[in-house]
Amino acid sequence: MHSVATEDDGRRHAVESKNILCIMRRKSVALMRKLTAMASTKRQLRFHVQLCIQELTHIPLESGTVFVKVKTNEVVHETTRQRIQNHTVRWGESFEFEAPLDVDQATNIVESFAIRLSIRQEANSASFERIGVVVVDLAEYVSTRESTRRYLLAMCTSNSSLKISVRCRQTAGDPMFRARASVARMDEDAMLAEEDQTHSSIFSLAENG
Repeated sequence: MHSVATEDDGRRHAVESKNILCIMRRKSVALMRKLTAMASTKRQLRFHVQLCIQELTHIPLESGTVFVKVKTNEVVHETTRQRIQNHTVRWGESFEFEAPLDVDQATNIVESFAIRLSIRQEANSASFERIGVVVVDLAEYVSTRESTRRYLLAMCTSNSSLKISVRCRQTAGDPMFRARASVARMDEDAMLAEEDQTHSSIFSLAENG
């Protein structure tokens, strides 16, 4: 009888141990799922953005009317039509809008939020020709009160550049975050500074030739 009781106790302990292991395994899986969900959840910030279109320079054309179309995820803005003078168009016009930006939980870096600037030459009252495009990542500007930069136009056959100023003011969300690096943009600024004198000489020769 004692031997049978011992065997029964052994089986009972084995079953209990197995049940405990199953419960622990389920809890472990549930915890991992919870941690994964927390890690993948993105924090969202909100900014009030002021974008100023300053000027377009190094335009190979001597005349014409140019404007800039600004596209965000919610609205579309357009500058006034301005005429080319000395291969330059100046606006100094500002637009304001709200922008929601996500933060990567793992790196604490603000994720990219692109706005598209389409620079266009007016062909007539009903049509236009695109001179080029600039894509601005607002995630590069969120840690500065105001920043002014130059961008080389993409999809453009010339070295025209657009000068803009951006100011971002946080209106909602955790203030602890890091802005996205903008090394490539700073390299472009340095290159443009070196090219200014060369372009001025070329345009002067073209006008006097």
